[in-house]
Amino acid sequence: MGGSKRYEEQIEYFKEGKTSHRKSDSLSVYADKDRPKELYSYNTPIAFEDKDGKVYLNKGKYSQTTSVQQNVIRGKLNPEELSTEEFEKKRKGLYN
Repeated sequence: MGGSKRYEEQIEYFKEGKTSHRKSDSLSVYADKDRPKELYSYNTPIAFEDKDGKVYLNKGKYSQTTSVQQNVIRGKLNPEELSTEEFEKKRKGLYN
């Protein structure tokens, strides 16, 4: 399965609120009732959904792989894009 197709599959898990983190995947979904849904590129959070269902994307520059993942997220989830600093501040606010 090609990279972007595999990422699209992970985004579907994200939409459905299903956790998916296989060692072979660079894009992982973490979702359970006690925390917001999040997408991680490797070990870096790059997107999350707040309690109102709004999706936020960390638009920081990382690897080429992460850039491809960010572009798939843009196309599938229409997120609000935030700088890394803004993203982390908003994300941390969800846990307080």
